[in-house]
Amino acid sequence: DCFIPHLTVTTFANAVAKLSGEPYFTLGLAPLLTMASKGCWAEYMLAAPTLGKAVERAIGTIGFHSKGDTMSLAVSAGEARLSYASAARGLEGYLHVAIGTVGILLSLCRHFLSPSWRPLRIELDIPRPERPAAFEDIFDCPAIFDAPNLSVCFEASGLSKLHTGNLQRPPITVGDIALARVECRTLSSVRDVILQQIWSQVQSGKVS
Repeated sequence: DCFIPHLTVTTFANAVAKLSGEPYFTLGLAPLLTMASKGCWAEYMLAAPTLGKAVERAIGTIGFHSKGDTMSLAVSAGEARLSYASAARGLEGYLHVAIGTVGILLSLCRHFLSPSWRPLRIELDIPRPERPAAFEDIFDCPAIFDAPNLSVCFEASGLSKLHTGNLQRPPITVGDIALARVECRTLSSVRDVILQQIWSQVQSGKVS
């Protein structure tokens, strides 16, 4: 676990897109991305008994995952809207972050619902592409573009469904996350980021 600046992610993804000639190369990767890859923060979230409880945990502890990002959940007329706002929005290359985020949010939902579960729709805060159908084919649901927020919309009943998979996970607490990661809001300078990255490597026993 270490701090990776948003600018590093967007710059790298944008460079890959340009070199490969595939402006939406992340579409092919999105179905492979999982929430489980997000370290102890994800472990804490995925250990929740229901999707609703997992989202509550995510909203309350997202500062341990990323500086400046926020998550929110709104329920209205039987529909749940799970939204993710990235601090990378506005940076060149953000569309790759947006595409990847949708894949990860879908993975979170499917962990509690089923691998074949589909949302009502996804809403992306990126410009409408030339081939919007490619997004709907990859994510297997309707896709809306130029949305005010990046969201996954689904039936609210899914929030209370009990997870029926393997629950034999070691108990994870907020304290465990705090030991693994410094609260990102304390990383207010480049020096703080560098020191935290070094310390994370020392703790892991893998110093580069």
